[in-house]
Amino acid sequence: MKKLRIALFLAFSFSLFTYLSAQTGTWTAVKSLAPHSNYGVCLLMTDGTVICHNNHGGDYGTGWDRLTPDIHGSYANGTWDTIRSMHNGRLFFSTQVLPNGNVYVSGGEYGAGDTAGEVYNPSTNVWTRIGGLPAGWQVYDGNSELLYNGTVLEGPQIGSIPSYDCLFYTPSTNLFTVAPTAFYNHDEASWLKLRDSSVMFVGIASRFTNRYIPQVNKWVHDDTVPGNLYDPFGEEAGGSFLLPNGKAIFFGATPYNAIYSPSGNITHGTWVSADSFPVINGAQLGMPDASSAMLVNGKILCAVSPVGTSNNDEFRSPAYFLEYDYTTNTFAQVTDTIPVFGTDSLKGVSSYQTQMLSLPDGTILVSISQHSISRQYYIYTPGSAPIAQGKPTIDNITDIHCNSYMITGKLFNGISEGASYGDDWQMATNYPIIRLTDGTNVYYARTSNWNRIGAVQTDSLEDTAYFTLPSIAGGTYSLVVTANGFASNPVMLTTFGVTITSHTNIAPCNSSQGSATAFASTGALPYTYLWSPSGGTNATASGLSAGVYTITVTETGGCSTSASVAITQTPSINITTTVKEVSCRGGNNGGAAAIVHGGTAPYSYLWS
Repeated sequence: MKKLRIALFLAFSFSLFTYLSAQTGTWTAVKSLAPHSNYGVCLLMTDGTVICHNNHGGDYGTGWDRLTPDIHGSYANGTWDTIRSMHNGRLFFSTQVLPNGNVYVSGGEYGAGDTAGEVYNPSTNVWTRIGGLPAGWQVYDGNSELLYNGTVLEGPQIGSIPSYDCLFYTPSTNLFTVAPTAFYNHDEASWLKLRDSSVMFVGIASRFTNRYIPQVNKWVHDDTVPGNLYDPFGEEAGGSFLLPNGKAIFFGATPYNAIYSPSGNITHGTWVSADSFPVINGAQLGMPDASSAMLVNGKILCAVSPVGTSNNDEFRSPAYFLEYDYTTNTFAQVTDTIPVFGTDSLKGVSSYQTQMLSLPDGTILVSISQHSISRQYYIYTPGSAPIAQGKPTIDNITDIHCNSYMITGKLFNGISEGASYGDDWQMATNYPIIRLTDGTNVYYARTSNWNRIGAVQTDSLEDTAYFTLPSIAGGTYSLVVTANGFASNPVMLTTFGVTITSHTNIAPCNSSQGSATAFASTGALPYTYLWSPSGGTNATASGLSAGVYTITVTETGGCSTSASVAITQTPSINITTTVKEVSCRGGNNGGAAAIVHGGTAPYSYLWS
């Protein structure tokens, strides 16, 4: 159980200290402040936008803010808006992005949502309650994992056997059902998805481990951890990651960390000790419920704080940032200056108040919750290039209908779940995101129906996903698929669209001499054309009067697209005159001269 705290003031000066000299990343502040203060998890939607839980709506927050990257794909320069609020307020709760693009949330250590779950549909902007939670059961800061069959494995804290019980959530029925009971207490435990789709955790306040095997629907015992990951106070621990080499690392709230080598089947794997967290400025560091994320260079960004000394001193400040390098089994401190704070650490902030999310462009979004500066978000950019192990491959793109496509390839589900945070938040991004580029403009499509749900490190297995284009002009785009920020090589995609060229504007005094031609791109021939309000049913419309005309082009498959053009008429000629007046003596000394504007010379004149 965490200490819920809100700091009211910040001091922005802190001495700099370097633990190890290494090529670490850099910080950038998101240019615009979020509409509300962050109150926890951020999730990557399948259309490239990000939604973040906030404190709006009372009861520890029912609201969500949304970050949309700018036209050039920059999240740092992106814009904020809000989506519809949840039914129940909740803080420290389970979350999963589902294969249909919807968002699952359940429980909450604080707030009325501890006995409820709900699902958000981004297409309709509607939250729907989940049914079937057994009477008297509660989901606190429970863990969850998306299984290969599309169901969610959920870990409630109060059931018939508290913190050993588990639940299934089935999206097709929108109901909870009881799942097999774990061998060990999963409260405060970090759950990890392995390559064989099994889910592993270390029992709270112990060194004993077990794994859930979804193919046989049961838990099995595994090997014992050599050291203690949990602190002796609130029994917290850090996050966990599947490493690029197929092994896994579990971070501790103590200085201790451990590496697990999976067996790949139901037999035991093996554990060894990893490098311990360092001492900085005389303080031994640990990860008591803190955020972490795998970078595209294979290193892991960790938020850490000084290890506590008592139950009342478990969550200490400041928060430092380290990078763990699995190839050398070493930590390096991130010493780049954090904007606003002006130092390389977060003074007045404990590591548990940080959250991370892997973005499609290979950067990490970092937020600070329950703090006076919680409207400010940050982007962390790795200091070295992506590793080859995480790079997806595109094999083929098939036009399904209109703006819908099927894409096939390899490694669409990444080499890790992306980011981790003890037991309180899940923000996995091991699913395909489609990014299209036209010059400097960047667009994201909406993906769904991944064939390898919740998988990691699928290597040469063929992956499939579907995507729907946003509202973009027809033409040729450079397309990549990303997973956890790793991008494939680009391929070219020509989308169905139509453009119109106005050939002739109407000359002065004529009523109908304008013409325009529509040019369609891709789609199945033959096309049909329909001009409105007039112009006929051919690609070229002629004899048009001044006005705006819309062409709708439909291809054989039934896809339609429209574009408009304005036919204008040049102004009629007009005349200005100069006058020579007749003098008072009379006579014929008067005169006038006409100056013609517009039209086409030569002119003819007639005075009357």
